[in-house]
Amino acid sequence: MKLEEIPMVYRHTWSVYEAFRKLGFTDDNVKYMAGRIRLQDGSISKTDHLIVRLEAQDRLFTVIIAEMDEPFEYVRDKLEEMRLAIRDRLVSEDDLLTMWQESKMGDLGYFGEFAMALVQRGFVLPALAN
Repeated sequence: MKLEEIPMVYRHTWSVYEAFRKLGFTDDNVKYMAGRIRLQDGSISKTDHLIVRLEAQDRLFTVIIAEMDEPFEYVRDKLEEMRLAIRDRLVSEDDLLTMWQESKMGDLGYFGEFAMALVQRGFVLPALAN
């Protein structure tokens, strides 16, 4: 699977997933979901959004990726296809590095703020605890 075959929304989804992994959480702790979200004005969105959720240490942490324009089943299948391609090393290390660097998570300051947000929500970061 080549970088140009992976839509940007899936690249960003992977970067959040990978950020959780870099902080020491396991695949079992991270879930892809879809659902309505609370908007900044307090209302509920009329459309579903792609969400990456950490479920660990009896806590939840949700990252909203983007509004979905395709059915969640399709999105979930595409994300699983990408996950398997990465697992089976069908995505090059260079492409993975590019996906990381082009995401917000690739910015060290942002990644640090992300980690601190988890700590402030009561999570112990497994990568630092061991």
